[in-house]
Amino acid sequence: MKIRAACFYLSFCFAVSAVAQQPAPVPRVTWFSGVVKDAAGTPQTGLVGITFALYEEQQGGAALWTENQNVSLDDQGRYTVLLGSMQPQGLPLDLFTSGKARWLGATPQAPGAAEQPRILLVGVPYALKAADADTLGGLPASAFLQAALTTPAQAGPAGVSGSKPQAVPAALPDTACASLTSDGTAVANQVTKFTSPCNLEPSALFETGGKVGIGTTTPAATLDVYGTANVRSTLTLPAKSTATAAAGSNSNPLDLLAASFDSATSTSVSEHFRWQAEAAGNDTSSPSGTVNLLYASGTATPAETGLAINSAGLLTFAPGQTFPGAGAGTITGVTAGADLTGGGTSGTVSLALDTTKVPLLAAANSFTGNQTANGQWISTVSTGTAPLVVNSTTRVANLNASLLNGSPSTSFASTGSNLFTGTQQINAGNLNLPQTTSSGVGAIWLSTTYFLHSCCSLAAQNTFVGTSGNFTTTGNANTAAGYYTLHAVTTGSNNTAVGFAAGVTATSANANTTGSNNTFIGSNAGPGSATQLSNATAIGANAVVSASNALVLGASSISVGVGTTAPAAVLDVEGITPPTVGSGNGTNATPVLQVVGGNGGATSDFAGEGGNGASVTIAAGSGGDANAPSSAVYGGPGGNVTITPGAGGASTFQDGTPGSILFALQPNGVVFGGNVVVDSNGISQGVAFGGLIFGSSGSGEGISSNRQSGHPNQYGLDLSTDFNPRLSITQGGSVGIGTQTPAATLDVNGTAHVSGNLNVSGTLTKGGGSFKIDHPLDPANKYLSHSFVESPDMMNIYNGNAVLDARGEAVIQLPDWFEALNRDFRYQLTCIGDFAPVYIASKISGGQFRIGGGQPGLEVSWQVTGIRQDAYANAHRIPVEEEKPAAERGHYLHPDVFGQPEAMPVGSQDRQ
Repeated sequence: MKIRAACFYLSFCFAVSAVAQQPAPVPRVTWFSGVVKDAAGTPQTGLVGITFALYEEQQGGAALWTENQNVSLDDQGRYTVLLGSMQPQGLPLDLFTSGKARWLGATPQAPGAAEQPRILLVGVPYALKAADADTLGGLPASAFLQAALTTPAQAGPAGVSGSKPQAVPAALPDTACASLTSDGTAVANQVTKFTSPCNLEPSALFETGGKVGIGTTTPAATLDVYGTANVRSTLTLPAKSTATAAAGSNSNPLDLLAASFDSATSTSVSEHFRWQAEAAGNDTSSPSGTVNLLYASGTATPAETGLAINSAGLLTFAPGQTFPGAGAGTITGVTAGADLTGGGTSGTVSLALDTTKVPLLAAANSFTGNQTANGQWISTVSTGTAPLVVNSTTRVANLNASLLNGSPSTSFASTGSNLFTGTQQINAGNLNLPQTTSSGVGAIWLSTTYFLHSCCSLAAQNTFVGTSGNFTTTGNANTAAGYYTLHAVTTGSNNTAVGFAAGVTATSANANTTGSNNTFIGSNAGPGSATQLSNATAIGANAVVSASNALVLGASSISVGVGTTAPAAVLDVEGITPPTVGSGNGTNATPVLQVVGGNGGATSDFAGEGGNGASVTIAAGSGGDANAPSSAVYGGPGGNVTITPGAGGASTFQDGTPGSILFALQPNGVVFGGNVVVDSNGISQGVAFGGLIFGSSGSGEGISSNRQSGHPNQYGLDLSTDFNPRLSITQGGSVGIGTQTPAATLDVNGTAHVSGNLNVSGTLTKGGGSFKIDHPLDPANKYLSHSFVESPDMMNIYNGNAVLDARGEAVIQLPDWFEALNRDFRYQLTCIGDFAPVYIASKISGGQFRIGGGQPGLEVSWQVTGIRQDAYANAHRIPVEEEKPAAERGHYLHPDVFGQPEAMPVGSQDRQ
């Protein structure tokens, strides 16, 4: 690691007052700036410790003074320190009173780092005068008597006589400052100033790399001023060097820069103007000079423009200058040319038109030859006066006039496109349009939108009305009416669409393009997916159909009524008067609703309800089965439910009881009049018929309700698989998973897995807890788990890192809710990278606390804990110890860890 000094300056200022009893305090510190790089020359960054030492020799010798400081390096490895700031008395004064040279060495505190080449300390030139500030004529101040302080007169404004007494300054102490103070707001490269004898504060000056900035932290020149400047004396730009017989020397230039935007490169381009004084007549008996203007665009070096001012103030113009004229620049005469009169060689001369040759604009003119006008002939005569009179019976070809019979050309139709603003009427005949081949041929437009066309050939037989269809389709026999209707069809044919965006829908990706034989009626009615359909129908606003050979009435929330204006169901059929109920098994001749399956197929999965005396029939075609429906089928009072198989098929059941409800449990199922009753004997647990069983009677999957007294879940519901109850709901509404006797609203006897979020509004009680994630280093093959941090209190933990400021302190800001949520705060502090006696200088108050006792730049890790004091926590404190209720004594939450039988868990007494 190398350390390279960017700059070094050392100044000790000693001031002795003429009236003070004590010498003024002198800050015994000095600024030092340097750069830290490694052996490869790469700048280092971050916090690093450096040992600074003063020596009498450039090499070798013992250190006269040392000091350790932690410095913060910027991205270029640069740092700035106050040498002596780490010791109460600063730099020892006697090191600099001997008159001997002093060398400064710096050693980074890093493995293998050595002291860098020492730097000779030099004085600021004018500060050398301070060498005799402690004596007067070689004698100390104590050798002289103090004289009374006189106040010099102050000159008044110009033209005013008299003087104004000056205020006598307070006596300055003649003791050195015990320490220097600062508000700590200075930044790297900022020059400080004394705002009082022992206080340093930032100034507006910045210095870096030998460049000084005023009002800018990044000076780009030796002196870089960001803001206005007043020069109250002569601003001199001297010659760059002394002239010789071989060559003169130009002045330092005054550069003015503008910026113009280049549309070709889309960049800002500098426009560089330069004024400079240049030598003229060098090595002659009459040397002189000129002031010249130079110019360059972009990054080029400015070059001479040709414009110059000599020592007599005479101008030399750049090439191409049009003023004042040719030759010597003096006009010697004005000669009248062709068609002009007048002129002269002295005095005031005038020119006039020769009216015998040039026609007058404000008078009548007579032309004897042919006249040609390259522009328009425009007449301004009043209305009623002919603007042009042709005294010839010969027809004038290509004669254009602004008005025809007093009307402008816009009042007449042309052979091209026309715009009619009034009502147009065809009293007889037809409006014949050519066959539509594009948007501009064979289409009728309204305003700026096409309205009627039959794209794109006569054989296609398409009809599109109202901005529907398009002009690229190759399909045929399509009919569409409405805005944006069937707008995306490409090769689809025999489609019909009526209504806004019908055939397109609100989801344009689902639009009908190649589908055929479809019907879409209603606003946004159309396909429900991007799959192209055939023989699909959607009727109603926003109705969508997603399968071929299907019909959809209305949107998903639409009810369909037959015989009613207010359907009470998805399909509500009312107002049908059935015939008189017959005898026998009660079968009616005309069912209110009939579903018939095709030949060889089965009819099933249907639900319906008949009115008074009406029947519902479910039948199969030849060779098919009429199976029991998966939902209930209701016959109205006095009506029947009939399930009829086809020839050669079988029926699940044929109901012959008027007004009954069919519920089939298995082939040749059971009918119960008026209700569906399951497990009427109260013995089923999902293991035999009598419950709601899925599959065969021996499958073990079912839903049952046991009515027998003494049963663990009497009057409740049990869901069983593999002949064992898995989920139980008690009569009171409690749910048990793995138990028929839930002890809570939800009682899970076993493990539970929640793949989403789990929100618990009350208190969560557990035996243990952890997080379990895919292992960050091997997520495909391992898990990583951490246990929760537990506490007997409702404790919150907060932590962070802070870097101490120039005073060795840090203020930690906390959220505005922190003190409302927490109480009983505890603190922990840990230094990082160094040791310091840091402590809590101010406890938490007003949303913050303060750390003190450190050194500038030291990083400190902090941790604060607090006990919750919000309303919920205060109302629901967690008891650390509590007695078990009498019913739970002798039972364990985890009997196995205590060597107890598994039948002894807490809650098992309720599950007997």
